[in-house]
Amino acid sequence: ENCLRPCSNKTDISSRRRPADLKIDQALLQVHNELLGENVTVYWLSDHCYQCLYQRLLSVPISRVPGKASIEAVAVDSEHPVTLQVNGTLEDGELCRVHYHFGEFGNYSLKIQTLYSTAQEVTCNVVVNEAPVNSYLPI
Repeated sequence: ENCLRPCSNKTDISSRRRPADLKIDQALLQVHNELLGENVTVYWLSDHCYQCLYQRLLSVPISRVPGKASIEAVAVDSEHPVTLQVNGTLEDGELCRVHYHFGEFGNYSLKIQTLYSTAQEVTCNVVVNEAPVNSYLPI
């Protein structure tokens, strides 16, 4: 079963309400590509899957507006922790990797940025835009 899938174009990623196309045990992930001159592809691997290979989640192109991130949204599994691996398209290698357990109906951003120090280093950070619901509260 494929737990992760791109959201439809009808999803308003800035909405404070739960997107209509999110199902139980899913969260919304907005991937922000802030890299200059490089497309990225995000792969995922569930902790629930033993000896599985990374699966392609989505690609995020270079921003067409200088100084502004390119953003794509996708529904992700919130039942089990996942590892997200970000690969660049220039050298087709791994740029960074993040392990995270998303909460049900939460809204998150994965920010892919370059740190300028002695060597250019890419960082990936998960930010909570909207807290997940507590699925264990009584009705």
